[in-house]
Amino acid sequence: MKNSRENIFSAALELFSRQGFYRTTVSQIAKRAGLSDGAIYRHFPGKYELAAEIYSEVMTGLIETFKSIRLSGADFTGKIEAVIELLFQTADEHPQKINFIFFLKHSEFLSSQQMRMIQQISEEIAAVIREGIDNDEIIPVDPRLGAAMIIGSINKLIEMRNFKLIDEPLINLKEDCLNLFMTGFRKCEKSNAVF
Repeated sequence: MKNSRENIFSAALELFSRQGFYRTTVSQIAKRAGLSDGAIYRHFPGKYELAAEIYSEVMTGLIETFKSIRLSGADFTGKIEAVIELLFQTADEHPQKINFIFFLKHSEFLSSQQMRMIQQISEEIAAVIREGIDNDEIIPVDPRLGAAMIIGSINKLIEMRNFKLIDEPLINLKEDCLNLFMTGFRKCEKSNAVF
């Protein structure tokens, strides 16, 4: 059985993801968690602090997983595949976490230090791209641009699924995404063909 804190996190994630931060009240979170308003305030000073703590907890877990992917020893393709799988699997299995991380306006409730956490994910992917370039596995590109392309594409697919434009689990699209990314990053033999 979940404890009160887990119930609060779960209820808040659901409501923030569905209604947005400002349209969600502490009373709604308490009701959804099966608790009194006072029980929420025993754990958190207010809604802002609750949202910030949820964000920090979810992002810390994602950042640690991205770091372990980067340090895994896999080649570039294997690392990018692991990134896609992580985000698609999380979107399929925990859509509220992904919606909370990618689609809420975080500046409403986060400190600048917490806002930097989303940048850390981009930096981890950029580091994988730099390693791919250094190991001569991919073409030289600006790692920040490559990271933005990967995160932006995945973000858009999650959004399309949220709007019911994609019905199937996102994990089913992993291979197609990987192939598209790798087509863009792959080193090609020089050709004498003139276009």
